[in-house]
This record gives sequence, C-alpha cells and structure tokens, in this order.
Amino acid sequence: MRISKSDKVFFALTNLLRVIFVVFAIYSLIKFNKIHLFFFSVGFILTFLPEISERIFRIKLPEEFKFIIVAFTFLAFFFGEAYAWYDKFWWWDWLLHGGSGFLIAPLAFFYLYSIFGKEAKKHPLFVFIFILFFGLAIGTLWEYFEFTVDKLFNGTMQKGLQDTMEDLLFDGLGALVIAILGYIWAKKNIGLNFFVQRFEANNQKK
Repeated sequence: MRISKSDKVFFALTNLLRVIFVVFAIYSLIKFNKIHLFFFSVGFILTFLPEISERIFRIKLPEEFKFIIVAFTFLAFFFGEAYAWYDKFWWWDWLLHGGSGFLIAPLAFFYLYSIFGKEAKKHPLFVFIFILFFGLAIGTLWEYFEFTVDKLFNGTMQKGLQDTMEDLLFDGLGALVIAILGYIWAKKNIGLNFFVQRFEANNQKK
C-alpha cells in the first residue's frame, strides 16, 4: 500500500515524541531523578499502545490518529506528570481527561467497525453503548493505574476522591459525544463518516 506524504509526516512526528521521551529518560537517569525517569519511561512505553492494539485487533489505525494518541500521552506524562502541570494549571487535568474521551471513543468505534463493518448500522443502540462504555472502562483503568502508582511509589497522581470523580466525569463526557455521533451514524449515515473513510483507507473494506 502506497504511503501518503501526510502519513509519513505523522509517522515522523510520532517517533520524534518517542525520541524526546528517551532522551529525557536518559538525562533523568544521569541526574538520578527517579520520578522523572519513571514518568518518561512509562510515557515512552505507552506510546506503543496504538501498535499493540493494531496487532491484537488486526487492524491498521490512521497515522494521524496514532500521532494524536502519542501526543496526548506526551502531554500527560511529560508536562502533566514530570513537570507537574496538573498542579500548576487547574484546567490541565480537565483538558486532558476530557480529551481522552474524544480519543478513546473513536478507538472503540474503529474496533467495532473492524468486527462488524457496516452491519453495525443495524444496531445503533449497541454502537452507542459500546463506544460509551469502552471510553468509561479505559478511564476507570487509568484511575486504577494512578492509584497503583501512588501506593507503590508514594506518588500524588490522584488528588483525592473529588479529583477522581471529576476525571471520570470528563472521560465520560468526551466518550458520550462520540457515542452520540456513533448512534447518529448508525441511524442516519452521518456523524462518523470521516472515521469510516479513514479506516477503510487503511484496511480491507468490510
């Protein structure tokens, strides 16, 4: 399959962010900064989740979508955790958790479409529920991750019950928007056609 120029650009940008993670992880190791080393290392590992997902579900995600996921991971771990933007800017947490819903929910749609293709249109309510609950599930797993890190390393990723509930709320709101668009797509054939077109451009049509 011929790779477009835009795909090459997004691929390059994705790997640039990974290189930055590696460089700063090495720098943190030299400086014996264990906290930064941990966040840069974990952030680097998580940037490969799109490729892992592709192997598990045997699909090819659009390069721009993979870049957005990696960029989001970079913003969360590089600025948010390592450089404490979550503490410096009150809106940073809301921005990223709200954004995560908009990222995870399209991923759910890609998985759903890879399995059922256009047959999914026959069950609009299922499309809605699958996308919404997939987004909520990933948001919940993230809170488990924060809780585990805090317990094991005496960290401060979680800021208390209110912070956790606000995170889940914004995760859910982002997922809800995409879930509604998924329902409209199934009923009216509008809403997520761009995702369908990009998916079919990278995968065998269903």
